[in-house]
Amino acid sequence: MRKCFGAAIAVDDVSLAVRAGEFVALLGASGCGKTTLLRIAAGFTAPDSGRVVLDGRDATALPPGARGMGFVFQSYALFPTKTAAQNIGFPLRVAGRGQRELTARVAEVAELCGIAGLLDRYPHELSGGQQQRVALARAVAPAPRLLLLDEPLAALDARIRQRLRDEIRGLTDRLGMTALYVTHDQEEALAIADRIVVMRDGRIEQQGAPEEVYLRPASRFVAEFVGQATLLEAEAAGGVPRAEGIAWPAEPGVPDGHCLLVVRPADLAADPAGPLRGEVESARFLGGALRVVLRLPSGTRLVADLPARMPRPAPGSTFALRPSAAPARLPR
Repeated sequence: MRKCFGAAIAVDDVSLAVRAGEFVALLGASGCGKTTLLRIAAGFTAPDSGRVVLDGRDATALPPGARGMGFVFQSYALFPTKTAAQNIGFPLRVAGRGQRELTARVAEVAELCGIAGLLDRYPHELSGGQQQRVALARAVAPAPRLLLLDEPLAALDARIRQRLRDEIRGLTDRLGMTALYVTHDQEEALAIADRIVVMRDGRIEQQGAPEEVYLRPASRFVAEFVGQATLLEAEAAGGVPRAEGIAWPAEPGVPDGHCLLVVRPADLAADPAGPLRGEVESARFLGGALRVVLRLPSGTRLVADLPARMPRPAPGSTFALRPSAAPARLPR
């Protein structure tokens, strides 16, 4: 699949298959091509080359309404002069469903989306989270073969965003629905996706289960983009990598030679006798963990997520860490 806008390449030689019942997150920074890919799947944008195949049939030339897909926009895109019930029922009315069937289906999906008591309200009478639930209910009402979501939670505050992301995943599971979800939020993608597709400059950089992408990044870009990481220059000998003057834990089969260690915050533990000793830059309470940033004498900054109940070290104080898990490695 390829798509250009003038001289700019938005999607460059991308091939992506989504299995029935799978929840796939397209993850990447702004301008990486993820929304363009979603719009090509929906039929809003035509590819310059390549095909869109649905259930084994070429759908590249089909208009959006004939593809059997539901689309949830970041901006909600609700009709301001229609009630929530009328917004939800709109695609059913366009499809020619009878009034009795339409009313029953609207009530069913409204209950599933937690807005059964809001059906008589207009969009301006609803909160942002409630409007997005209406938009979601409208998208799933026709029972689409594929649900497409374009950063649907980006306009909401953090607490509502977290609750709604879990509700979206729960809804797709209950309905047995296939979903393709665009986001730039790594935590969101890690929390709800069966598979994450990391995009960069119009191409797929890596795809896999969330734990695979996070714990075994395929490139420096993925290691630094998905989650917090410190990259350490290391030299492996006898299957043991050494960096910052110490030996690091390693999984079997480490080849000798130069490599990069991808040290995640969970790969480190507090230890008064630990070999990684330096000055505390900051120590912030995150609720579930205490995040300590330690600057080593070499200038390297290590980020460690430590038990939340441990005493918080003061900035400027000396603190020590030790490796507690084998970090991922990238060849050089």
